[in-house]
Amino acid sequence: MIIPTYNAGKDFDFIISQIFAQKLEGDFEVLIIDSGSKDTTLEVARKYPVRIEIIPNIEFTHGGTRNMGARLAESPYLIFMSHDAIPIDHYLFEHLLLQLAGPMVAGVYPRQVPKDDAKPLERFFLQRVYPAESRRLVEKDLDKLEPGSILFSNVTSAVKREVLLRYPFSDKLIMSEDQEWAKRVIQKGFTIIYDAQSQVMHSHNYGLKDLFQRNFDSAYSLNGIFSYGYLDMLRSGFAYFRDEVAFLWSNGHRTWIPYALAYESIRGMGLVLGKRATLFPHKVRKALSSNSKYWDQVRAELRRNI
Repeated sequence: MIIPTYNAGKDFDFIISQIFAQKLEGDFEVLIIDSGSKDTTLEVARKYPVRIEIIPNIEFTHGGTRNMGARLAESPYLIFMSHDAIPIDHYLFEHLLLQLAGPMVAGVYPRQVPKDDAKPLERFFLQRVYPAESRRLVEKDLDKLEPGSILFSNVTSAVKREVLLRYPFSDKLIMSEDQEWAKRVIQKGFTIIYDAQSQVMHSHNYGLKDLFQRNFDSAYSLNGIFSYGYLDMLRSGFAYFRDEVAFLWSNGHRTWIPYALAYESIRGMGLVLGKRATLFPHKVRKALSSNSKYWDQVRAELRRNI
């Protein structure tokens, strides 16, 4: 399995222990690719029988770093995990790999459930995009997708190495490399499986600034993957907010409704501006994004190509 890390935090020791507690026939290798952690990430990692590769922080990309891991690995099956995803039980790997073994299956991803400290808005988001029902995605399903649909997630995923080496993740996207890859391999005739019975605990309590920046980056990346118009985004956003209010009301979180209005307005603003990110000056894009170094790299590449 492959874990990109950067300042993994206080839960990392427990997460690694949960990984090595997995019940799986045969041995498996854990490869950690660290991009310059300043905390105890590497100290914790060295307590376990893991392989560690260190890269400069400037070289990290979500797609490129995972491609590197696929090249370094030897197993025909790869499991990717973010450094803050926690397996719910000891059978996560077994369940994912069982699904992955099917013919023409390129990738499998599990359900994400909230951590204990997750706020109501994050709980609704995860319930909405990671439902209790499993599904298989093939090419005919792409036409049915709505804005906000999740095709795949590298928070935790299992992929066939031969497929990934043939169709690598994009190393040009600021994020959403997993979604772009899923659409591409589905169009090549492969199947992606969402396995709701496999679960990891993963959530974030974003503040308004982080929420805006994340959705700005997401919309910019997804703009070349999905062709949604502003009317589609408006309809989807209204339906989402309507259902979110119903969730808050029915679950005793009614005082959160005014904040939800501000929260979803900020999310929508990030999506709209991110969809038009290339129209903004370089300094503005950097200010609106969560990853300013990405835009410096984009500008440097453009200058090299002039």
